[in-house]
Amino acid sequence: MKTKINRSFLFLFLLSGLMLYQCGKDNTYTVAGNVTYGDAIPARGAVVSVSTDSTAGTILNSVVSDAEGFYSIAGLNEGSYYLSSHFNTENVNILKSAGYNFRTASPVLVEVLEDITMDITLVTEPGGNDKVNSEDGSWRFDKAHSNVNWSTAYMGDNALLTGKFNSFGIDIDFDEAVPANIKIRAWVQLSSANTGEPGRDNLGNCLNGYLGVETDTLTDGSYYVSDLNTDTAYYKSTTVTSFGDGYKASGDLIFKGITKEVDLYFNYLGQADYSAAGDGSNFRGSFKGEFEFNAISDYGVTSTSISDKINVSINANYRKN
Repeated sequence: MKTKINRSFLFLFLLSGLMLYQCGKDNTYTVAGNVTYGDAIPARGAVVSVSTDSTAGTILNSVVSDAEGFYSIAGLNEGSYYLSSHFNTENVNILKSAGYNFRTASPVLVEVLEDITMDITLVTEPGGNDKVNSEDGSWRFDKAHSNVNWSTAYMGDNALLTGKFNSFGIDIDFDEAVPANIKIRAWVQLSSANTGEPGRDNLGNCLNGYLGVETDTLTDGSYYVSDLNTDTAYYKSTTVTSFGDGYKASGDLIFKGITKEVDLYFNYLGQADYSAAGDGSNFRGSFKGEFEFNAISDYGVTSTSISDKINVSINANYRKN
């Protein structure tokens, strides 16, 4: 016997099935892309936030970009959203003294109607109008309260071997508003390298040999005559650009008679009057920076006790005349 199907019942059955399908369907979307800073460098660990207002006052969700600078924010309904991001090169905090800070110039508007790709480029924060010039005599380098330190992995893999230079000088012509005008000239006396271990540091011992220092010592060993051609390393900037809330100087590092281009990253920490009377008699400005170079592969250092990579950190203070 044939069964007759009520058409009205069949229509209601199909309609209810369609409604159930629609209710179970995920109508949310994903915004994803890459976060970069500087010269298109992936921002590893950048924080990317999504908000519904242009001031990013109410954050709906925040994610952290991966090692390639890639981020992905899922679960967004159709609508308008604003993306913002900030990144610190040391992923520590947003202090000027810890890394270099980048962020979106303003929240980026995205219209979400489907899954979309939105790359984010982080920008340099604007600077002020301060100037510090130790080359024209208006400021002087405060060596007593400055330092040049270095570190390298002992034997290439172990805990750091660290030291400093006792004799050095750093001149700067700094223009906060126009980074292209900034000039840096610096030098260290190699034979003044000090690790705190006399058996390594004294003239004629291993450290000076690795540094290529040729010295003539007197009979008591207390004094020496140094050769300026072998006993001094120099740095001279060629270009300076903004980098996050700091600066990137490209320049020549002259060491052991070899010249290589090295990038020096530095922060300007500001200036202030520290005089008790507030009369400007103790007006000071300061900088903090660092650079790396390859001692073995680029400069021919023959030591097997160090890593190829040497890190140099600089703290420079100046006093206004």
